Amino acid sequence: MTDKHVDFLFVYEVKARELENICLLACELERRGYTTAIVNSWTMLKKKKDSGYSCDTLVISACYNDEVYRFFTGFARRYKKVFCLQWEQVPVNYSYESTEKTSWTYQETALHVRNVCWGRKSWERLVEKFGVDENCARITGYIALDLYLPQFRPLLKSREQLLGEIGADPKKKTCLFVSSFAYVNLPPALEATADEDGKSLTKKISSQSQKLVLAWIEKLLERYPDVQFIYRPHPSEAENPDLLTMQRKHRGFFCVPQFTIRHWIAACDKVYIWNSTSAIEAWVSGVKTYLLRPVSLPRQCDMPIFENSKAIQTYEAFETSVLDQEESNPSLDPAVLDQWYGLHLGQAAYLNICDWLEETRSDSAYQSPQLPRYASVPCWKMWFEYNVVYVWMNFIAHRFNYRLCCLRGWITLLGPEINRSCPRIVRKLYKLVGCGARLAQYGLCMLFAQKQSRETLLPVRRVHEVQQALEAQRLQYWSDRQQIRQTYQQMRAEFKRMVQNRDTRQKKSYDASKYLLNRSSEDEINRIKHQINECL
Repeated sequence: MTDKHVDFLFVYEVKARELENICLLACELERRGYTTAIVNSWTMLKKKKDSGYSCDTLVISACYNDEVYRFFTGFARRYKKVFCLQWEQVPVNYSYESTEKTSWTYQETALHVRNVCWGRKSWERLVEKFGVDENCARITGYIALDLYLPQFRPLLKSREQLLGEIGADPKKKTCLFVSSFAYVNLPPALEATADEDGKSLTKKISSQSQKLVLAWIEKLLERYPDVQFIYRPHPSEAENPDLLTMQRKHRGFFCVPQFTIRHWIAACDKVYIWNSTSAIEAWVSGVKTYLLRPVSLPRQCDMPIFENSKAIQTYEAFETSVLDQEESNPSLDPAVLDQWYGLHLGQAAYLNICDWLEETRSDSAYQSPQLPRYASVPCWKMWFEYNVVYVWMNFIAHRFNYRLCCLRGWITLLGPEINRSCPRIVRKLYKLVGCGARLAQYGLCMLFAQKQSRETLLPVRRVHEVQQALEAQRLQYWSDRQQIRQTYQQMRAEFKRMVQNRDTRQKKSYDASKYLLNRSSEDEINRIKHQINECL
């Protein structure tokens, strides 16, 4: 099968978050004379195949370490350079300030991959904290904000069209709640991949906050039938039975994961954020935006973009904000937002990114490593490797090698020298015989207590040196053995987690829902690109 070669191959993960932005980049690059292609990682995982493309520059969604690098680069048959759009750049405070290595820490190959930085804070985090090469990080601005520019306004769905598709009334006051309760109802198999630091606290507060938010919305809808709420679930948020119950019970409540968030922001009268980076889009759009925090969020679980912000913490304040007609953004600090999103760079972010993509493709000094493809390993092979091969190589063979080392140590230290030109078998036999003879001699010396001359005590000292060397080797053996056992236990735990991820029905259902939510056909991509080209 022949490869389809393009200049730039884009691999996206979350359709609602990335697809329109990537289409904008692809249209601009095609306008400059390059060829592009766009593929989805969930679709390729579902179909268990690569993209069928080779490329000069592979543009990926994330790159934290070698595992993530191998995962995304495995979808291209061949590539020369890798470029990361880094769609998650605003971590919670405990991750931003932590010095411990987690799954979100930039390390290994990620230090040498070119990463887009939205604002100054993101650049400082990559370069000064993680040690990313300075020529691999550049401040470009946040591309999602470009689609709020006047020239791209025609791309937005109209309020009537958008609300009509979900059965909502365009004439009623409509509020949008952007959920970021990623841990609520998350399959247990996926929790192991999340950061341990602060995870339990975040999960607890997420669950409490979601219940109170839903209770407040329900109470508001009962009191004011002329108000309706759009609930926007987080991409990682699994189906929640409470949301389904709310939709059946209240005609003014809609849980909608479809379409890009900017369409909903533009179509609604008010936007409520719990702890989401979508706050910057709502703020730029000019729609009145509030932080909704029924449960106080500890600083370590909060995001740094909400520094100096004011939150709604009571139902009374929530109800007043919904019914209020003021046109302002009281919850967010523009100075803080500028540090993270580069709001005043003088040029649209998509132009800055395309300029850097062009430079990367033509830069002969920049090359990306070619790591082995990320491939799934059958469970039976993993079981055999962890329980047979690993046990033999590190327990049985290690113990046998230690015993053999003891014998080799005695022979090496006590055996007499012989001409190196002799055959090897002759030298070994000679050393064995000589070692036995010397041991007998030392025993006799000790038994009959000869004169304690220097010549007499020399064999005894050599025996003592041998004993010390063997004792050191014995201690090293037990240290190595303990380390091997710890590594083995970690491997067993990893094997158990991977088997659970593969075999649990809940995980399979979660993956299937991700595929259905994020897949996109060539016709859909071409339609989006056609609309963007009309605006360029």
